[in-house]
Amino acid sequence: MSRKTRKLIWSAPLVAVLAVAGALAMFAAQGPEPAQADHEMLPGAPQNFTIEADGHHAINLSWDAPTDGGAPSGYRIDRSKDNGTWFTHEPTNAGTSYTDDGLDASSTFYYRVFAYNSAGTGPVSEDRTVTTEAPGIPSRVPSLTATAVSQNSIRLNWDPPSSDGGADISHYEIHFAPEPDGTAVTTFPAATVRASTADDDTVVATEDAGTTFLHEKLTASTRYRYIVYAVNEAVEGGTKATEDSPSRTAKTLDLVAPGRPTGLTPVQSGADAVQLYWYAPTENGGTAITNYDTEVQPNCRGDWADVDTVWTNAAGTAHDAAYTIPTSDTERPARACFRARATNSPAADVTAGTARFSSWSQTISLTLFRTDALRMAAVPPIVGGTPAATYSTDRAKVTWDKPDLMSLTANRVSGYRVDVSEDGINWMSIPGGDNTNRADDAGQPFFEYAYTGGAARTYRVFAQVAQYLGPASNPFTSAP
Repeated sequence: MSRKTRKLIWSAPLVAVLAVAGALAMFAAQGPEPAQADHEMLPGAPQNFTIEADGHHAINLSWDAPTDGGAPSGYRIDRSKDNGTWFTHEPTNAGTSYTDDGLDASSTFYYRVFAYNSAGTGPVSEDRTVTTEAPGIPSRVPSLTATAVSQNSIRLNWDPPSSDGGADISHYEIHFAPEPDGTAVTTFPAATVRASTADDDTVVATEDAGTTFLHEKLTASTRYRYIVYAVNEAVEGGTKATEDSPSRTAKTLDLVAPGRPTGLTPVQSGADAVQLYWYAPTENGGTAITNYDTEVQPNCRGDWADVDTVWTNAAGTAHDAAYTIPTSDTERPARACFRARATNSPAADVTAGTARFSSWSQTISLTLFRTDALRMAAVPPIVGGTPAATYSTDRAKVTWDKPDLMSLTANRVSGYRVDVSEDGINWMSIPGGDNTNRADDAGQPFFEYAYTGGAARTYRVFAQVAQYLGPASNPFTSAP
């Protein structure tokens, strides 16, 4: 048998085998696989999709289940504000309805819905659009209380309205009217304060939607009446409730005498002059301090007499007055006592003798010196030069030259006092500070304290020897 014949005999069975295997493979491929037979179909598109606005802040959506495809296991809701950029808003809603709330009033929204199951997400429904209702007027403030807390202030509290009208409450308008005769009123005039042009009808507004307000800078012993209106952000400038809140009244507390002055310090600033310094009372009794009485008692016994020059700083917290020492040998006292008191009464009351006076300050005695006496060595000197101030982010540093001790023969300065003023008239002593009596590298004293900015300030500096303060330096103004 030739080689060619043998090759043909062996090749035939192999071809047949391969042909049979190929046929079996094709038959197997055409039969159903178990996984394909059990695969879930995608759901169809939701049907009858509808939406409607539910007031100012909500939209109701509803739809029917798909009529074809596999059974849905849930629905995905997309929302858009421009019908172009979509966001998946609610991906796991199982039912066929949904309420989308917390929306802005007068706003247009677009929605679409998809059904999904384990096979994936089906085709989209038709999209729908609707606009939430425009905001309206807030309802009335349902409650209001007014309580006097001082001679000059009344605190108001109220509850927010049951409806904001479809837009957030931005603030409240508070209408008030003083009742000088003290009569209580339960209602406002028929036209209401909102429509009134009377001079005694006044409006203030809260800064935010808070429901409490401290009404300050009122007149003591005066009854005030109030109504409150809610204002929402419906339009620029807001929309105000048209119905009055309940009307409430409260009478500010009566004026009382102020507290007594503190820190009274007498300083002999010359051979025949004493300067007095003191601080305003911490309590003014409900109105501004109108005057101070300063008195002197020669030799610290006998009758008291008015100090020659009354206080000079009309509304500040640090004050001063001058006293001229008698110069004759027979009249000149060896020492003198001083005291001060405050009043918050008008000048007419002082004249009529019905003024409200504080109690007298602590009595302070001062040993007086003569120009030819050795006690001159204890005279506090005036600080040298003109002080200056420098500022950083949160600090102010006041510097000045050391006093010229040789000219006044004072041999020791024990400390300094620094006063500050925003107008050059009303002074306040700066308490404490971080460096009350320190010196810089050049040996010059300085005073540093916390400062958070604001207008230019005026300063003055006093040197102290023992318990005595010297005359004030030249005042100086420095801007931050």
